[in-house]
Amino acid sequence: MNERYAADPQSCESSTDFQLLVLSFGSFSGRYLVKYPDNWETRVREHFVNAQDMEKKKVEVLLVRASRELTLEKFPLDWEEQKSWSDNAWELLSCKPAKLDGMIIRRNTDKPSKKAYTLDDLILPRTSGERIFAKPEEYVRVTETMLLNSPEMVIVDPYFDLTNQNVAAIARALFEAMSKGKCSRIKCFASASKVHEKATDIQLKAAFEKITQESFEQRPVSVTYTLLDDSHSQERMHDRYLLSKYGGIHFGQGFTKRPKQKVNVDVVAEGIHRDLMKIYVEGEHDMTKRFSIST
Repeated sequence: MNERYAADPQSCESSTDFQLLVLSFGSFSGRYLVKYPDNWETRVREHFVNAQDMEKKKVEVLLVRASRELTLEKFPLDWEEQKSWSDNAWELLSCKPAKLDGMIIRRNTDKPSKKAYTLDDLILPRTSGERIFAKPEEYVRVTETMLLNSPEMVIVDPYFDLTNQNVAAIARALFEAMSKGKCSRIKCFASASKVHEKATDIQLKAAFEKITQESFEQRPVSVTYTLLDDSHSQERMHDRYLLSKYGGIHFGQGFTKRPKQKVNVDVVAEGIHRDLMKIYVEGEHDMTKRFSIST
């Protein structure tokens, strides 16, 4: 999850090649293409400068789409102008810990690693799910690109009880990561029946205020925490999700710190993501609001 690849700006020989490259990455695959170096898009345009007008238009459309859909990610990585693209990328791939998960190189180029691909052998799994230990830093690692780049994030977990210290530890780590990026709104949803078994509204209010104040000291972020009653509704809260407009991540276990236990993490399919956004962002559901607090 949250894998980062870099592609040589000259690795594509046609708009069809470039389409294959772009469609191999993005939030619905769980892997991202890093703008490497920072002027990567300019270098791609320069590479196609002598192509036919239709080819250039197709490449431009794909570039705009890739940026809009968070296929391309701007991420700080070292770059030395006097070195070739391949030498720069190889250093990032071979250092410990590696700063890249793979690199796409030009055809007819020597491969320095099994993680170096040309477009002819770029056969990646449909999604890059994995099992992680239920630690705060691991939850952040597998969601970092979405946390840093999304203007709004949604957390869905029936057992998201902020008075529970193990839940609070994960919430605080996610909130602090969001505070470093573009996020300005966070919505959290939990089950009223599950959370009210162990916490009162007064306790929840105190826990919410403590976590949000500690997490967003540097800049204000709008946070809403809502308990929904699904006991008599068609929609039921069961699975755990982290959602944004770009995509979603599904967790087999809730946002609870359990350092010795592993959690399955996978990408939310595009159709399911659309439905979840209608429910939790647009409010198209029949669940009843029992408690809500906002910053």
